[in-house]
Amino acid sequence: MKRIETARWIPSPNQPSRLEYDGQRTAQEIFEELSYRLANTGYLPDDYFLLSSEWQDGKEFPKDADIFCTTDYGASEGIYTDVYLRIYDESNGTTKKFATGKTLGETESNLDRMNLIASAITKAFHSDGVHARYIRLGEAEKSESLIMHLSEGERLIVTDSLIEMRTQLQDKTMEVENLLRRVSGSITEYINMIGERPLRISDTDLAILAIQDGNLAVFREAFPKAEEQEAVLLHAASRPGRIGTQMTLEILQKAQNSIPNDIYLSACKKAVSIGDSDRAVLMMRKADSSVKDLDMGLFGEIIRCSFEHHSENSRNRRMAHILVQECTPKQIQAADPALLLIAQQREDWQIIFQLIEQGIDTNRYAAEFFGQLSRQRNAWMINSCVNRGMKIHNDNFAALHACILPDGMDAAKRLLEQGMNFDRYLEWSEKNHSGEKEENLINILKEYWENAVKTPADYVKDKVEQIKEMGMAQELNM
Repeated sequence: MKRIETARWIPSPNQPSRLEYDGQRTAQEIFEELSYRLANTGYLPDDYFLLSSEWQDGKEFPKDADIFCTTDYGASEGIYTDVYLRIYDESNGTTKKFATGKTLGETESNLDRMNLIASAITKAFHSDGVHARYIRLGEAEKSESLIMHLSEGERLIVTDSLIEMRTQLQDKTMEVENLLRRVSGSITEYINMIGERPLRISDTDLAILAIQDGNLAVFREAFPKAEEQEAVLLHAASRPGRIGTQMTLEILQKAQNSIPNDIYLSACKKAVSIGDSDRAVLMMRKADSSVKDLDMGLFGEIIRCSFEHHSENSRNRRMAHILVQECTPKQIQAADPALLLIAQQREDWQIIFQLIEQGIDTNRYAAEFFGQLSRQRNAWMINSCVNRGMKIHNDNFAALHACILPDGMDAAKRLLEQGMNFDRYLEWSEKNHSGEKEENLINILKEYWENAVKTPADYVKDKVEQIKEMGMAQELNM
């Protein structure tokens, strides 16, 4: 397999066949690609494999950093493989931890396996076309696993056997595929080498294997003939790295408004889950030409996913910011306004302002939003949000009620200026929240309403309403 790239490359404007350096990939993207590769060769540490917190939140991978691993028993139970970066600058070099993997086992065999995992990690960044030549073979029940070195002839014999076994042991397909990759480097390369496909393998299965192997040539041959192209899209969208992006792009270019909205949303969420903001942006841009009966709410759901995924895992706010900036006002206006509350929970004020300025319909949650800010004694945010043009209906008296604070009067006055009727608010408040607000604040707003906001039309409207109410009362008395 090719080494994991830490830099971004784009075609040269003057010579498209050549690539030019375009900055560094994020550490999160690189970690996700490494995890994906380890998982697909059966080398993912069985307890956990985690990115260090310093490299989360969209931080870029250092340019020209060297990567190395150490494996040892831990102070507590288990064996650990730590991945480090050696970073060079003009004066000297520094070493920082990049990721940690752990197994709970403590036998010599567990130690050997963790060292093989460290070797696989090193090869992922330093080798190109050189594959692991170790294989872990199961033996009788309760016996220790065995780590062997295979000669080229032995490796070919084992590979042939595994290919045949894959067609017979359907319940162990994944385990067999992991072994195949560790023995031959790539299932699809082995298929090309022997000039035939394993028995009963479909074009869909072959396309998915090509995605997992990163074999673009086999993918291009198999995908057009795949019976389940939607399943292929989901696998391509979740494959980290440049190859995964290229495969996803080629699928979308052939889609022609044929992908169901729910499938496309699932694929976008997978792109978000691997921390690939470029992939997510690509899919958002291609939605209009790829999705059948596109639901405009899809874009808001992708943003929601970026909030929820990264708050639980990498706390990468950068993804959500990029996706919000990518959206058009029309797409934001179609989003679920609950996004506002999610951003508030994350205390991401910048995204809150962006959502408001692009016209998200905040009326439904305005009172809840203001109420939470009020409990946090954050009247400044209430004022800022209203001044930025929050969409609040003129009969949403609950929102006005939440603004009536010692430091929030500017927001309340602004709502009156925009058309909210204070007299109607007083009637609503009397029925729902009588005596809850300080009288001096109510008097300040009443004076402002009477002297600065209320127009002759309001007086006429109030008089008409009074007459109607008196007439209804007389009819009831009769």
